[in-house]
Amino acid sequence: MTWLQTRQWRYLISVGVLTAVYFGAAVVATKIPGMNVLASPVGLPAGIALAALLVHGQQFWPGVGLGAFFFALSCHASWVVALGISVSSTLQALAGLKLLNRMGFRASFERPRDVVSLFLGAMVSMLINASLDTLTLCLAGIQPWAEFNSLWWSVWVGGVMGVAILTPLLLKWREWPDPKRFGYLIEVSSWICLLLSIGWVVFCSRTRVYIASYPLEYLPFPFMVWGALRFGQGGTVLANLIFSGFALWGVARESGPFLKHTSNNGEAILTLQAFTAVLALTSLVLAAAIAGRQRAEVSLRENQASLANAQRIAQVGNWDLDLMKQHLSWSDEVYRLVGFSPGTIRPAHETFLQLVHPDDRELVSESFSQALNERTPYSIDYRIVRPDGTQRTVHEQVEIILNQAGEAVRLTGTVQDITERQRAEEFRLAKEAAEEANRAKSAFLANMSHELRTPLNAIIGYSEMLQEEAEDAGEDAFVEDLLKINSAGKQLLSLISDILDLSKIEAGRMTLHLETFEISTLIWEVVTTIQPLVDKNANTLTIHCPDDIGSMQLDLSKVRQALLNILSNAAKFTKQGKITLTVDTAAELNYKAGERDNGRVGENLQSFAPSLSHNLAGSNSSSPWIIFSVTDTGIGMTPQQSAQVFQPFTQADNSTTRNYGGTGLGLTITQKFCQMMGGDITVSSELGHGSTFTIWLPVKLSESQIESNSQPSRSNSNV
Repeated sequence: MTWLQTRQWRYLISVGVLTAVYFGAAVVATKIPGMNVLASPVGLPAGIALAALLVHGQQFWPGVGLGAFFFALSCHASWVVALGISVSSTLQALAGLKLLNRMGFRASFERPRDVVSLFLGAMVSMLINASLDTLTLCLAGIQPWAEFNSLWWSVWVGGVMGVAILTPLLLKWREWPDPKRFGYLIEVSSWICLLLSIGWVVFCSRTRVYIASYPLEYLPFPFMVWGALRFGQGGTVLANLIFSGFALWGVARESGPFLKHTSNNGEAILTLQAFTAVLALTSLVLAAAIAGRQRAEVSLRENQASLANAQRIAQVGNWDLDLMKQHLSWSDEVYRLVGFSPGTIRPAHETFLQLVHPDDRELVSESFSQALNERTPYSIDYRIVRPDGTQRTVHEQVEIILNQAGEAVRLTGTVQDITERQRAEEFRLAKEAAEEANRAKSAFLANMSHELRTPLNAIIGYSEMLQEEAEDAGEDAFVEDLLKINSAGKQLLSLISDILDLSKIEAGRMTLHLETFEISTLIWEVVTTIQPLVDKNANTLTIHCPDDIGSMQLDLSKVRQALLNILSNAAKFTKQGKITLTVDTAAELNYKAGERDNGRVGENLQSFAPSLSHNLAGSNSSSPWIIFSVTDTGIGMTPQQSAQVFQPFTQADNSTTRNYGGTGLGLTITQKFCQMMGGDITVSSELGHGSTFTIWLPVKLSESQIESNSQPSRSNSNV
């Protein structure tokens, strides 16, 4: 069976069920003893028809028409009369639906206007039903024309009563509260028992004649109010049904208050209908008003909870001072801001003032007094001291609320914890000041370096000229002093150059100039340059470099300077020892120990790998890496000295500077050069047994890596 066929079957079944229910309600309405078959005092079918279309939609109107048609036939009417009754009932239900939709009716009866709309819709739509039904019956000769007015009125009032009593019940029966507490269940049961008892006594009991002088028909109203207050619309419609049923039953059995002041059954029924209408309208409007108030209270509680959460998250509390009643109230967040649990102390300005920091207390007191006396709002920052001794900085803003006469009636203020914001602002200002100082330092160093280079170059140049002239003149005594001047000048020039390079790196002004060069050629140039320093301390330099090592595409001058720095350190701190320069390649960081150089390079790389993690993130890991390892048998270092060897102006100890010279900037600059080129440098050393410095550089560096690696340095900026 297709989906369309299933939907059609469901529709047909629903129409059939509505037809049967409508037919049954019409039969029940006509079976009330003592009532006119054609003019039931309560038109149950009209209420069912309108409720069905409101819930399921107007497409189910055939169920209303068929139910009315079959009921008319069951009353021995001709098919023409039955068709007229069917059309009348269908038009009444459709007209009622259209009118209610046009008036914005809500089936939940959330507003009093929904109750009024239902009654208006019932009264207007029943005009169609009463007119067509009465006209059909008179034209068919079933009722005499002399009874037209009374029959029309009975049909119209009965239909309105059916809609007023039954339609709300059918719309609200699903919304009866689910009893979750035993006490609630007891209350509901007691209320229903009282409804049944009061309904019987007032409308049906034969013993009522003994107390007939009392207006007992008003006794149901308190119980209607009880139902509206405690059980909402569901309780109201149930009470309407119970009392209306008893009132109708009482008239049928010739009992109850409505027969006392009437001369016949018809007048009693009209009185009954008027009473039922007033009872239903009053109770439904009351229940709708109560429901609206309850919704407003729920919304208010939700808004208050949302506001409390927002205040807690934003750490904003509020207080309110009623100047007329001299009543001060604090929000829960104000209690928390001052270090108390909500409600643990009585709100008072004097109490709050004692929690203000002594240095700020006068400011707060004067601002509050000025607001009270001069009606001047204020906005201030001050500190509070909590009972546990912690200090918080708060921002308080106070406004004055005026009445229509312009008189101040209320002071309201907000208190916000701005401690973290103030700290963040202080950190930001300190950071900006440090960055500005760092920029000023870098600019100063750069300018001073340039200014000092010119006279230093002149001193070095003149010392060399004087040295040549002294040698030519045979003044050997002056040559040694001139050599010292020349050496000191070159050392100072080297220091200035190192400082200038470091300041450029930290300021982000150091650039890379990529070029392709042969690694073997680079090694030859470096060895040629460093060899005199190696020979000076009677050291032996050994080179391990494959012939097919290939080329690199990096900044040649910076790679050369890095190698010269670590080789010159090895030559300087080693005497009559051995220095080994090993050059190797690696495809990735997990270089296995023992593959080359008896495991020495591999061991260094394993300890070196973690320090390269930040550079690998921005490098092409598929490109080969070149490893330069310099090992010496010099003085070595302790672990503590190794940990700080790359800090600027840092050497092993003060004696190192005295005995070996140097500025302590060479390794710092080497490390920064390596990091700029996507690599790094590490050291492993043992005191008294020498050191091994290992440089790891990529074979090729892309333009994007150049930009990312040339950012200003934030570390080691204490030059």
